[in-house]
Amino acid sequence: MKNLVFDMGNVLIEWNSEKILKGITSDINLQNMVRKEVFQSELWIKTDEGTVTREELIEIITKKLGEKYRNEITLLSRKWYTFVDVYYNVQEKIIELSKLGYNIYILSNAANTFYDLVKEGLLPATTVAKGIVLSCEEKILKPNEKIYNILLERYNLDPHDTMFFDDLPENIWGAARCGINGFVVENQSEFLTYLDKLREEMNWRQLRTLLN
Repeated sequence: MKNLVFDMGNVLIEWNSEKILKGITSDINLQNMVRKEVFQSELWIKTDEGTVTREELIEIITKKLGEKYRNEITLLSRKWYTFVDVYYNVQEKIIELSKLGYNIYILSNAANTFYDLVKEGLLPATTVAKGIVLSCEEKILKPNEKIYNILLERYNLDPHDTMFFDDLPENIWGAARCGINGFVVENQSEFLTYLDKLREEMNWRQLRTLLN
């Protein structure tokens, strides 16, 4: 296995809509309204799909809930990532794996806010990524097989030599239908242990090469 592909949410950085809601406001009623209008509707998904921009989201929800909530809605749309944890320990291991010879890629259902996280230094793993595929740019969401095939074809990857890491089983199954190996990230402890295993495998592989 030489190609490692990582999702963003709950893999490189936490995705927790409840923490985000509590971060933008302590008003329980507003939390409930935003949950319903954004997270329980298709609106947030459409920002990942690239069919609704974050500025359009602000205007749509402000119009529904009222101008007095514009600041909270803007905070949600533009700065949601300030209310969740960044998995720096995971990303450090990914960078280490890159130095050992693994090829690193990012494949995520994400809006253009992804690039704000990069600019703010919250996704250091992107500094070693050989390629990035985002749903908002491709207008395709996981687990649609098309987005995995875009990754494989664009970067000329052998699916059987590729491992995809995602927190949702359905996205892993989508990758599997394209011949890509998968690992469901259920918790950080098991994930870190697996990354350590990959490091050990590469070290042994390099040692055998030297001995031969």
